[in-house]
Amino acid sequence: MNIIILGAGRVGESVAESLVSEKNDITVIDPDPARLRPLQDRLDLRGVVGNGIQPSVLEQAGIADADMLIACASSDETNLVACKVAHDLFNVPTTIARLRSTEFEPGSALMAKSGFAVDEVICPEASVTATIRKLIAYPEALQVMEFAQGLVSLMVVRAVPGGVLVGHRLSEVQALVPGLDMRVVAIYRQDRVMPSLDGQTAIEPGDEVFVLAATEHIAAVLAALRQTAEAPVKRLMLAGGGKVGLRLAREACADYQVKLIEQDRSRCDYLATQLGSRVLVLRGDCTDEDLLDEENVRDMDLFAALTNDDEDNIMACLLAKRMGAKRVLALINRKAYADLVQGTQIDIALSPANAVIGELLAHVRRGDVEAVHSLRRGAAEALEVVRESVVRRMTMLGRSPLAFGAEQGRPTPDSGGAYFAPVFTVLGGVLMLFSLAMAVPTAFAWWGDDAALYSFVVSMGITFAAGFILLVATRRHRRELQARDGFLLVTLVWTVLPLFGALPIWLQLPGVSLTDAYFEAMSGLTTTGATVLTGLEALPTSVNVWRCFMVLVGGMGILVLAVAILPMLGVGGSQIFKAETPGPMKDEKLTPRIAETARGLWGVYFLVALSCFSAYGWAGMSWTDAFMHMCSTLGLGGFAAYDASFAAFNSWKIELVAIFFMLMAGVNFALYFVAIKRCSLSVLWRDLEARVFWCLMLGSVLLITTVLWLQGVYSDPLVTLRHAAFNVISVATTTGFATVDYAQWPIFAPIWMLFLCGFATCAGSTGGGIKLVRSLLLLKQARRELTRILHPRAVQPVTLGSAVVGHEVMFAVLAFMLIYGAVTIGATMLLLLTGLDAISAFTAVVACINNTGPGLGQVGPAGNYQGLSDVQTWICTITMLLGRLELFSVLVLFTPQFWRK
Repeated sequence: MNIIILGAGRVGESVAESLVSEKNDITVIDPDPARLRPLQDRLDLRGVVGNGIQPSVLEQAGIADADMLIACASSDETNLVACKVAHDLFNVPTTIARLRSTEFEPGSALMAKSGFAVDEVICPEASVTATIRKLIAYPEALQVMEFAQGLVSLMVVRAVPGGVLVGHRLSEVQALVPGLDMRVVAIYRQDRVMPSLDGQTAIEPGDEVFVLAATEHIAAVLAALRQTAEAPVKRLMLAGGGKVGLRLAREACADYQVKLIEQDRSRCDYLATQLGSRVLVLRGDCTDEDLLDEENVRDMDLFAALTNDDEDNIMACLLAKRMGAKRVLALINRKAYADLVQGTQIDIALSPANAVIGELLAHVRRGDVEAVHSLRRGAAEALEVVRESVVRRMTMLGRSPLAFGAEQGRPTPDSGGAYFAPVFTVLGGVLMLFSLAMAVPTAFAWWGDDAALYSFVVSMGITFAAGFILLVATRRHRRELQARDGFLLVTLVWTVLPLFGALPIWLQLPGVSLTDAYFEAMSGLTTTGATVLTGLEALPTSVNVWRCFMVLVGGMGILVLAVAILPMLGVGGSQIFKAETPGPMKDEKLTPRIAETARGLWGVYFLVALSCFSAYGWAGMSWTDAFMHMCSTLGLGGFAAYDASFAAFNSWKIELVAIFFMLMAGVNFALYFVAIKRCSLSVLWRDLEARVFWCLMLGSVLLITTVLWLQGVYSDPLVTLRHAAFNVISVATTTGFATVDYAQWPIFAPIWMLFLCGFATCAGSTGGGIKLVRSLLLLKQARRELTRILHPRAVQPVTLGSAVVGHEVMFAVLAFMLIYGAVTIGATMLLLLTGLDAISAFTAVVACINNTGPGLGQVGPAGNYQGLSDVQTWICTITMLLGRLELFSVLVLFTPQFWRK
């Protein structure tokens, strides 16, 4: 299902966490980006920042294709309006609203389609109150859930030494408690689920035992697992007079003696008028020891802390327990706190979100699912399903009936192997996928009957075998990948793949060393386009095809492709996508699921590639040349099949096609995805970064044309414009094609072009460099600082479009620029230390870190990197890798904190 959740609070987060694992497409809307960011990092969903009652925000979230809207924002008014807008404007089939007020009754005319159009009403306070009422009725239980209209109950109880069943095997249950209709379905021991239960499994003291039994036998089951049956609850003390406290006091006062503590004076007055003399309302702090002592907390059968402050609830319960309260219950919103205190001095830690989650899930799953209950604060679920469809429904949900697993995101007991083994599992799958890419040059070699066929067949076999062995050897240690795994995996992929990509070049060309072959493959996959090969026309066609095809694959990223078509690997897609994709703002998702986003981007990439291929053929290239140069153009890599690059064609038509598609590839491909989805090209101009990119390219072409014309380099103005446009755009977009030796132009021109390659391309494009968006942010930050010097009290946040850029993004940009400068200077100094001249050293580093290819001097457009020593080649290779992965993804591996557990 395509589900939109309004509100990223505790309830919204719990709902998203429960539904995202069931192959639902989830989009969460919230006005606070700080809430959405950790959700997107941890879960495979999409976050949209904005007000959920605004049609434009709902439309951005994909409401037109939504099957359901779950409105669980903190405000009843927001939830009601959102449901009304979703139904009336977008005809959403099902709307669910979380409403705190008791004035809105489910099924009333106000909730009907002609009213607020709310199909189901969820009230967290009512759900929490009902849960607590069950725990009051059965004080020995940790949780009680009813099924089959109340005929059957599932209860959770902590086994106590002396209980009839404690210390005995499950096979002995019937003999020890004859006539008791019960079944132990799961046991949690020391916060871990027992992996399997059989007749030899024994119930030990301290176990949390999940028992399914007839409701009429609940008391007997609880007594069998406790030493003695606890006396029924008579006296309650409630701390907190909020909505839950008021509801519970109102419902419980008829059967129990109730005292209610509230700190706010006006609230106390209201509570007293609402509850009358049946409840004793006390004004004071629930953590005040004197107050608790005066009101005889030691005589209380149950002390329940129900305030909105987790810390106060925990401290109040610990204090009440120490002072003699028989049983204490704490309402705790933060799951980490609940996990920490459950089973200690606090008998029950109840999460409001998980109390309501079951009710929500039952509405979401509807059909054959009659009821859903969340167990152990979301660690497991119990479902009631119509018998005729049990198998189909459980298969659809990917669950087993009454199956309780380890908590999501944590290693299971079986995952005791090497911590980073799952990273190598995915690496093995990527290698196998990469071996299939070698089928393209292999097909060219077979069709053209060239000499490289054997080299490609052997390389393909070695790559596939290496990936298969790695996959099989590590797959038993599977787990969801975390953030640090993404950085390690991305760096490994971009380090290991060039090694296997170099195999056919190394095997086929005897004069090429492994160092040079690795450099060539790294240059291709990082879309740099720097080469150590000469005599390209004489090489087997399949070798040139492989060089160019690696640029195409590396352009969008082999890992993005892997995430798109290998979801069965259990990849933590968001972590990989964030580590691999370029740009400073990586939290935006085009679709709810990362795999869907990756497929969409590759689909756009393929369409543009097909158009470029056809255009080159139309302009006069042979179809083989068209394929090779399409790969290099779309990947902005610059590899060519001729030593003279595009000068070999000497065709203005071909150059015009190249210019057009280089400009296309220099823009964020996500914009094309959105343009196709909305059937509108206006997004390409409304985006600030793209707009500045077009203007920068046009201005630079006119500038260099003017310089060349004034300096008399070319006599014909059209020839001047032709060469200036092609070479400026080629270098600025980090492609690296050339039609002339522009190093011979007036020095301003090539220096300006190299300057452009450092920042001109957009984030999300296949180009290199620091990306234009970072430059824009730095300019805006500089302007803000200048304004603050003149107006110290001025409030002028940095914005990008209409969105405010957070401080963490600005800090990341500043840190990136510092490291970028340090790496550039450091690599240049290393090359100078090896004896390379200053012009060649500096421009080689600039060209490699920006993934441009040709520099100036020895590595200029008329030369290449063949003359470098092995040490110099490795320095340039590492610089290319750092530039492609934008520094942080690689350098973070060299911090001690990364390797600490």
